[in-house]
Amino acid sequence: MKYPEAHYGIKKVYTAEILTLLSAVLVLIGCSIAIAGMQGGVAGQLSEGVTAGSVLGGGALLLAAGILSLIALILNLIGLHSAAKDEKNLKTAFAMALIALIAALVSSSLSVAGSQGLLGSFIDELSSIFSLIVVFYVIQGVMNLAASLNDTRMQARGKTVTALILICLAASLVFDIIQHFTGSGAMTAVTGICALLAALTAIVGYILYLSFLKKAIRMLEQ
Repeated sequence: MKYPEAHYGIKKVYTAEILTLLSAVLVLIGCSIAIAGMQGGVAGQLSEGVTAGSVLGGGALLLAAGILSLIALILNLIGLHSAAKDEKNLKTAFAMALIALIAALVSSSLSVAGSQGLLGSFIDELSSIFSLIVVFYVIQGVMNLAASLNDTRMQARGKTVTALILICLAASLVFDIIQHFTGSGAMTAVTGICALLAALTAIVGYILYLSFLKKAIRMLEQ
């Protein structure tokens, strides 16, 4: 094995992305439950108790998704720290992941303190942007490793996947930004739908990324 540190690190990153995907699925389910509950309450089809329960249930799933995302960020950081020893782009990815983690922790602290507001939303989106940058540098790093291993197929796949993933995750980020800056903080139809669309596009992006990382792990076993 020519790059043992990169192999070990990318495996950790792969596990972290599985957790991130699970987080996105929980967001999708949570938003769906909350939206269904609110629409049923507005239409008079559900009692106030059932409507409140649906919104609270959806909120609980969103909280669980946030915790999973935080764990994924930490695990991602551990993996990138190891992989960075074998490739310079992965070193940059580690630095960006560290910034994303700090931003996520600050945003979570503001949320717990009840002072999320515009500043908290901005910091949360900042974390998402840096996470997106991490994906880009990880793919570039894997492509460089593929070049040194003379794996032209993996290099070509990296270029295609980069474009597809960045489109999906950028779209997810846009919907997420709209969701955070719409309304007065309460779950509204617009924020709920935007959160739903953000989760859907993110899931597609994460599946593509996971597929690429799995192939990268196999390549690095050489």
